[in-house]
Amino acid sequence: MEALDYNKLEKEEAFVLPHFLNKDAYILGNYIAEVAIEKDHPIIVCIEKNGLVVYQYAHDRSSMDNLFWIEKKMNVVKRFSKSSAFVEAKLKKQNITFEDKYGKDDRYIAVPGAVPIKVKNVGVVGVIAVSGLVSESDHQLIMSGLNYLLSVQEGEKV
Repeated sequence: MEALDYNKLEKEEAFVLPHFLNKDAYILGNYIAEVAIEKDHPIIVCIEKNGLVVYQYAHDRSSMDNLFWIEKKMNVVKRFSKSSAFVEAKLKKQNITFEDKYGKDDRYIAVPGAVPIKVKNVGVVGVIAVSGLVSESDHQLIMSGLNYLLSVQEGEKV
């Protein structure tokens, strides 16, 4: 799979939700889990809000290794308040590796698959991560889920 487009990732960084409650984590997580079940994707999805895991799903064919990747991707988001895909793309644009810029640290991996959850007029309130597919597909699955959640929330205004 080809790398994600930097300009598109930069636009995604502006993505915000009107609110993010635990029930929203449930809606978002279940959307992604249902896609995984339907397509037999061996993923784990994890959603944290203010440091607390509020949703987690592991496909029957997922592994502990996926959980290690989730943690490392999430740590990138927590450190920079940017998606792990954006951090990777920005470093590539600068022609430098994460390790070169920040030093070797096994707690982090700057590859796509973790995205900050941002609320309008609040900022970052959480993080969602997926692991189990090609990293770019992990990222795209998250963005699909976030767009679905936004459409649900916009429907609540009726």
